[in-house]
Parts: sequence; C-alpha cells; structure tokens
Amino acid sequence: MAQIFTNEGLDVIFNQLSIGTSGSFTPSATPVTYYVGLLTGGAGSTVPASTATLSAFGGSFAEQTGSGYARQATTFTLSGTSATTSVLSTTLSASTSIGAWVVTLTSTTGLAIGMNITVGTESVKVITGLPGGNQVVLSSALGANQSSGATVTAGDAVNGQKAIGSQVTFTATGTWTASTGYFITNVASGTSGKTLFFANFADLTTPQLGANDTLKVTPTWLMSN
Repeated sequence: MAQIFTNEGLDVIFNQLSIGTSGSFTPSATPVTYYVGLLTGGAGSTVPASTATLSAFGGSFAEQTGSGYARQATTFTLSGTSATTSVLSTTLSASTSIGAWVVTLTSTTGLAIGMNITVGTESVKVITGLPGGNQVVLSSALGANQSSGATVTAGDAVNGQKAIGSQVTFTATGTWTASTGYFITNVASGTSGKTLFFANFADLTTPQLGANDTLKVTPTWLMSN
C-alpha cells in the first residue's frame, strides 16, 4: 500500500499555519469540510507522484468517472489516541479459524481504524473496522487457525499524530472501472481546488462496482514525528 501528501497539499498545510501564501489558502479556526474522491489506475499498491494536481494526476491515474460517482464530504478529527507503534498488547478471546476476517480480542482500548495489527502467527494486517464487542475487522483473512489466548499487538506503522475522517459511502448506478484508492481535496467537484493526499485501500483491493454496489471509505492520514 502507498500513500502520499502532494506538494500542493503540503502548501495548504503550511498556509494553515500562516506560513507563506501559496495558493491563497485562508487559514481556518474551525474544522474544514474536505472531500473524498476515488482513484483509478495503477495496481492498488501505487499512487500518483507528489506533483499530482486535480487537473493532472499523471501517468495512468485518474479520478473515477462511473455512473453515479461524486466526491463525498468528510470532516477530520484528531484520533483519540496519538499515533504510536505500540498502543496495545492483548490476546484473542476465542479460537478463530482460517479464512476469518473478524477476530474478537480481550480488549480493543486505544485501537483505531488504520492501525497495523498482528494476530498470533499472522503477518501484519491493517484494522479496517471496529464494530464493537471487542471485535476487529482485518484487511485480509486469517491464513491459519489461531488459538484462544494467542498474542495480539497493534499500533500505527510510525509514531506521530493521526486524523480520521468521517466514513463516506460511494454508490454506483452502473458499472465502474476498478478503484485503486482514494484522494482528499478541498472542493466538491471540478479541478479548481487542490489535491492534498492520495492513498491505496488498506486491504490492497481494487474494487470494481456494479449498479447498486456501495463502497465505504474511512479516510485516514498520519503525520510522522
């Protein structure tokens, strides 16, 4: 999975701190509404270069154009837990069979969507959902049976500060080309705004929606320190 803050996105961040005037972005004292768009092109493990703009993503990358597609509004809030590489060490509360996408832990205190998680002998996965009841949705299915009491560790890939946006839903009214990730922009439509951030999906999938299919995205970004 890849992710990147664009050059013009970093300009916006500096402007928010009243540093420079690039792009005439006006600092705001209250949460700003941003918009989530879907990315096409690439293989689901790459994103556009840092020079990408709304009018030119570059290479094979482009914005989704399927029937019924529209950017979706989101508002970011700081995570209740600052990004950390070791936020939780706990255990599985019940044996879980190979192929399961959901596991139940003894505790999920401090966890957040987007964190890395290691369950027993599994390779590192990403938390894509926290439905409650100490359950965790994984970015891919278990590759082996895991016993009750198996060690579970979780945290972010790097230390820093993380913000999670409100979940958005895309609904197709026809067949779309495959989506390979998402991007954040400051305009609801058109190319007059700025791209801030690109990322692939945490589970490395490239979903291709058909009529009446939906795709939910919880945009997450982390600034490392």
